Amino acid sequence: MALFDVFIQDGKLKVVFRPNGKSWSQSDDVLTNQEKLSVQIWSDECLAIPVSPEADAFFSEMTGRTCKLVWMPESTKRLVEEKFNRGNDITSFSDGFPFLLIGMASLSELNNRLMMNGYHSPLGWDRFRPNIVVQTEIPFEEDHWKNFVVNGISFDVAKPCARCVITTTDQQTALRHAEPLKTLSIFRTVNNKVMFGQNLLTSHQQGEIHVGDEVEVVWR
Repeated sequence: MALFDVFIQDGKLKVVFRPNGKSWSQSDDVLTNQEKLSVQIWSDECLAIPVSPEADAFFSEMTGRTCKLVWMPESTKRLVEEKFNRGNDITSFSDGFPFLLIGMASLSELNNRLMMNGYHSPLGWDRFRPNIVVQTEIPFEEDHWKNFVVNGISFDVAKPCARCVITTTDQQTALRHAEPLKTLSIFRTVNNKVMFGQNLLTSHQQGEIHVGDEVEVVWR
């Protein structure tokens, strides 16, 4: 999956498989199908809608396994884990939360430790697949945030993000290495889980955030 590049081109979705340059583009009639099917994300089951046979064929050919591309309609409400749900918090096909944040000072601290351990290629933020990347000054200061605002939109910090083996996948080559989990486990292990980044929730507000927007930390 790391080898797929995703773009919005002329208002439509375009996906390119980097090794051979083959691509799939959203057609004008895509997303008109309303045939629902049940999909499973971890322990959750919810209804989704197939995108198109052409999309299925493309992803099946590129991955070498049978695939079906689906989208989540507005009528499907996948709730966030009850322990962290404030009442009606939802997410889509993500692991468990709608937003993930990392601080750049934290990534810099991790890269410094990797260099000390003989790992010579600094990691980019794409290893951790965040929605929001904040230019911070103190490593892991986001551990202490409870609420912050970006462009008028309020975000609550729900919990630290427990990291899995996907973080060891080079997002450019799809090759795997023991790092960064090996180094992170030395100083970021809590209850046998390796933590990096923060899972976020937000109220159901309409709005946009942009690269360069100011982040106002309201509550620590």
